[in-house]
Amino acid sequence: MLVIEAAGDGASSYETVFDGSAKYGPEADRSGEADHPDDIRRIDAEPYITINGYVGDGGSDSYYVTGYYGSLENKGDVPLKVYYDGELCMTVEPHSSDSCTP
Repeated sequence: MLVIEAAGDGASSYETVFDGSAKYGPEADRSGEADHPDDIRRIDAEPYITINGYVGDGGSDSYYVTGYYGSLENKGDVPLKVYYDGELCMTVEPHSSDSCTP
């Protein structure tokens, strides 16, 4: 399970990449249920899955993922904490990107 958490007050959109599979977890924002729905995509013939999401005001998103975790780009104004299988993998500052190997 991948959990992306807004670390403090504020909001952030993000993009993260995997080379396995991904499904929405219980905290993911689904289309029709949220102002900023999360989006899981695999482009034809690409080996990677891209997740675009939005987290605000100390909230979190979650996903069931398999495969190798690539990187996360934080496009907002609050740090993002990234947990992989319950362990803190990294903290990504606003307007930067990082990766970790769980």
